[in-house]
Amino acid sequence: MENPFELIFERLDRIEKAISELKEKLNYTPPIENDIMNIDEVSAYLKMCKPTIYGRVHRRTIPFYKSGKKLFFKKSDLENYFFSGKYLTEVEIKKSRRLFSF
Repeated sequence: MENPFELIFERLDRIEKAISELKEKLNYTPPIENDIMNIDEVSAYLKMCKPTIYGRVHRRTIPFYKSGKKLFFKKSDLENYFFSGKYLTEVEIKKSRRLFSF
């Protein structure tokens, strides 16, 4: 009687080989997450209207890049910008006070 694990490994090897052959035939490249966004994409992503974003750009309160007259935004910069303004809950404040009390 054959070892069931050997059968499983053989089947997995065949599946992996078939997948790699399909990738080669289709010239598959994994999708790259686009970190660069335009004003329309930022508006949809942040759920803000475009005039609000333009106002923040004008006041330089939101991270942006400019090439000519076009504005660009890095998704990672926007995430860092918005998640840096977290307010602590009362429980978190009490815990931090306990940690630093002498």
